[in-house]
Amino acid sequence: MLANIIELSGAVCVVQCRKQGYDAVLEETQTLPSGENLLVLRTVHSISCTISSTFYPQVDALSCVRSCNREFMDDGWCDFQNNRGYCDWDGGDCCASTVRGGCVRLMFPSLCTSFLCQCIDPFAAENMASISDAGSSNNALHERKSTIKRTIRYGRHHSITEPMSYPVVDASQDMFTISLADAAFLLRNDVYLDRI
Repeated sequence: MLANIIELSGAVCVVQCRKQGYDAVLEETQTLPSGENLLVLRTVHSISCTISSTFYPQVDALSCVRSCNREFMDDGWCDFQNNRGYCDWDGGDCCASTVRGGCVRLMFPSLCTSFLCQCIDPFAAENMASISDAGSSNNALHERKSTIKRTIRYGRHHSITEPMSYPVVDASQDMFTISLADAAFLLRNDVYLDRI
């Protein structure tokens, strides 16, 4: 048993989402100065097997989210696809206090009726609610933040019908399989592993 653990420890696997245009991420919670919690998504490119034969980061902690369109970030135009925390709020393009020049521009304003076309960056001056603010503006800000959190948390899951591509990871000369529970989790969340 100890020989198997030693062979597995240090194995590193590439992590990718099955669906193209999605990134594997870890969800972390960051507490804002206001006391509210903000969901932070950190991109994960690989996982490793520890000496105790567990994956780090843990497989069940991974999620898949839509990738950012980097060529449209910080270009002076508010792009609703990138107006989320994971994409740095479109590089600041959707809030007057963070966009270069101070003027928010929408490519097709008449088509953009979603809250994603608004300034929803919780760190932008427009959204930094002070303690003395009136209840109505705080309620509007709170509702926007709640909507953002719901969109991030529940908008990332996609059903998948194809079998898992990489249920086995090469750990040198020998092969080892991930646990059935990990394989089921990966399948449900569109994540697959491949040896580096």
